[in-house]
Amino acid sequence: MVARDKEDLSGQQIGNYEIESHIAARKVSDLFLARDVKLERLVFLEVLRVSEDEDEDLAERFRRRMETVSQLKNPAIAVVSDIDVTEDGYPYAIIDYFPYQTLADKIAERRRQQEPFPAIDSLELVKRIAQALGVAHEAGLIHHDLQPENIMLREDGSPALIDLGVPVDTGSTMVPVMASPDGAMLGYASPEETEGKPLTPRSNIYSLGIILYELLAGHRPNLPNLPFDIFPHANMPKEEPLEDARPGLAGETYRLVRNCLWRQEWSRYETTDEMITAIETAIFAEQEPPKAAAWSPQRNRSLAVIIVPIALLLVGILGFFLLRGLFARDKETALWETPNGTAAIGTGVDDATATSTSTPTLAGSADMSDVLSISVLFPGPFREFSQSETINFDWMWPSVLESGRHFVVYLFDGSREYELGTLTEPNNGAVYRLQVMGKDLPVTGTGLAWQIRLEDIISSEVFASSALVPISIRPLEANTTPAPQAPTATATPEDTPAPTETRVCVVEPPAGWVLYVIREGDALSGLAQRANIPVETLLEINCLPDVLLSIGQEVWVPQAALPPTRTPMPLPTATNPPSPPPPTATTPGNTPVPPPNTAVPSAPTAVPTAVVPTEEPPPPPTPIPP
Repeated sequence: MVARDKEDLSGQQIGNYEIESHIAARKVSDLFLARDVKLERLVFLEVLRVSEDEDEDLAERFRRRMETVSQLKNPAIAVVSDIDVTEDGYPYAIIDYFPYQTLADKIAERRRQQEPFPAIDSLELVKRIAQALGVAHEAGLIHHDLQPENIMLREDGSPALIDLGVPVDTGSTMVPVMASPDGAMLGYASPEETEGKPLTPRSNIYSLGIILYELLAGHRPNLPNLPFDIFPHANMPKEEPLEDARPGLAGETYRLVRNCLWRQEWSRYETTDEMITAIETAIFAEQEPPKAAAWSPQRNRSLAVIIVPIALLLVGILGFFLLRGLFARDKETALWETPNGTAAIGTGVDDATATSTSTPTLAGSADMSDVLSISVLFPGPFREFSQSETINFDWMWPSVLESGRHFVVYLFDGSREYELGTLTEPNNGAVYRLQVMGKDLPVTGTGLAWQIRLEDIISSEVFASSALVPISIRPLEANTTPAPQAPTATATPEDTPAPTETRVCVVEPPAGWVLYVIREGDALSGLAQRANIPVETLLEINCLPDVLLSIGQEVWVPQAALPPTRTPMPLPTATNPPSPPPPTATTPGNTPVPPPNTAVPSAPTAVPTAVVPTEEPPPPPTPIPP
């Protein structure tokens, strides 16, 4: 019989497994080292701390999550080989054993030796963990206790997660805290977790960012002297930046860590795929020593004292010859920047006015930004858009923005310019993206162009600018004229609705999800709560327009969302005729399902489905007078 104090179970036997020692105590479970008495091998034994009688819901979620983990395939996810329940009702799982050392022990060992982890090794390790979390997220699993104590390292140094199947105890009372128990450093738990909110993939990204910071700096991010003033502003963290704790790294590495540790979820990487891309960018940057050394603030200032005067002299000499060449070129291809910041575009329409009122000058500033350039990614030259579209303006900047600067995206119509928006943080690695709704654009036409400038937030001084990129915007009215409808013939039962222009949503469930038939009393919020995922995820995967469900409707859900028991729907009989199917309505992302006319199956399947009689479908009902 399992005792309450799991640490005193040495020598006891659970099923075919004899417990040898206690390894770790988690929030709702305990991890043991055990021996399979039949196969004579060592295994990890994860036992839930409560029985099925004490908390049936927690026990069921433990079993469902472990079943899902057993189907995941990733080198950084430990293999679950058996799931069962003890004689007294405690669920447990068997995990394949491997010689290990916890990441926490490895960090402590490095701290004693006063040797920080190499940057590239740290990035590679976190990348493998992020890849494993990505596989789990696709299956609907969120890690509930991601920290170095729960990350095992094999003998070759590769990581392994062995507690992905451990659920969170939703019935416990969580005390909001912003730091770890020592009060001097940030903890591994995300801000939303410490506030008692549901966890999301971005919660795991936050915890992984703390781990990466600790690997690189030798300690977690230090907090200021006033713990209650950690985040006085909307989205700016006040912990010690990694630049101060570990100087000399590449700027991409600093940006990677910072984009994981924002307090607001929406400011972090949205998915582990985005984080992995940023990690790979940082690894590439760390492999180039000159680029990594250029990120030191002190070095930048010393170089600027020498390079700036030389750069200004060269710019003046080149500018003289460049201006003389510009005046000699055809006006239809000339593009230059005027002293007031506007641009003349050689379109053959407004050139006469623009050139007669402005003196062309070279853009630039006495700053190290002159050495760097803004690389335009999208949209390219002469791209055409409609006002009904959302336009993504993408560009790349290979440096971390200095304080007080931001990027501004402009739209030009001849000599007139319009500001579309600003950005201070990249979306992925060194890539920036500004999304603009076409209907919000101030002008339309074929003689437009767009440009990005790096400016001072207060004075609007321009430090760098991209080339002008010509684009065209079609007015919204050009796409709103309805197409003429062809005359239709007399409707027959075989007629099908004409295709519409609406975008079709394709249902593509992630690995590990199952098809579930909605029963009376089911709600989408309840399914999402059991699986510990947002309702929006179920809506998006199933292409559902809203949360309203109907009995008999089929939806894809994670296995953890299934209720404890499921009873197949009864077959129709003469005394119990089937109820007519509810009328279907065509909604975006849902295709009407024609009435089935197949034979009744001989036995109910594993997933309950609606059953119809074998007779011909009845004629439509006649209207009943009021």
